[in-house]
Amino acid sequence: MKSRANAAPRDAWDNPCYPVISFFQKTWALTELEIRKLRHDPTELVSRAVQPALWLLVFGQVFSRMRGTGTPHYTDFIAPGILAQSVLFIAIFYGIAIIWERDLGIVHKFLVSPTPRFVLVLGKAISAGVRAFSQVIIVYA
Repeated sequence: MKSRANAAPRDAWDNPCYPVISFFQKTWALTELEIRKLRHDPTELVSRAVQPALWLLVFGQVFSRMRGTGTPHYTDFIAPGILAQSVLFIAIFYGIAIIWERDLGIVHKFLVSPTPRFVLVLGKAISAGVRAFSQVIIVYA
């Protein structure tokens, strides 16, 4: 019978890259969970993209017709600020969602799992980034 030291690495635990692979798999699992929530309720994405679009349409058109604004259109000037504001709102809403999940006990279920806490934060951050990027696409379209 072969000893464990002489055996070929056949299972995942013997792989030296296993912690890194496991980290990315767990992060992707949590990100995918949040993206599925977004895919099941696309009205939330569209309704949150309405506010920045209204800012661009109303204020951008009104201020671009004022005299003394210069040659570039005012919408070109105000668009990055409005998009930054909407990304900030997404971050705030994700923070509030984490508080709601904590009150419902969902966060406690995640903390009992063998997933590191950093993975939970990173998964939520990546999914918020996906939501912000999709909102940027909607506003620019």
